[in-house]
Amino acid sequence: MKLHELKEGDPVVMVDSNPKKSPRRGVIAKVGRKYFTVGVFLQGFSSYSIYGQFNKETGRKKDDSNYHIETPEEYEDNEKASVVWGKLNAKGVQLARSIPSHKVLEIAKLLTPILGEV
Repeated sequence: MKLHELKEGDPVVMVDSNPKKSPRRGVIAKVGRKYFTVGVFLQGFSSYSIYGQFNKETGRKKDDSNYHIETPEEYEDNEKASVVWGKLNAKGVQLARSIPSHKVLEIAKLLTPILGEV
């Protein structure tokens, strides 16, 4: 699922550009014309608290913080790609960080016969 396909109640992952900060899970609380409103569940509460608004096209938080949202599938792919990128780099294959995660995974599959399992 892609960002523009999200609807109310869909889960999202809020990721900070600082890798030391853990991602937070949330849910789309409202879909507006330009922004998603995202809520997070607080421990011990049955309802969610509004966390912020995120651009529907880019996923960036409206207040220009370091947070952006990803679908759970996108987040999982990005995590896999990060591990594969490190393994490729260790084997001497240098890829630009700007390459999308799905392309990194495709490149790794193509290089498997040459480099072995990555």
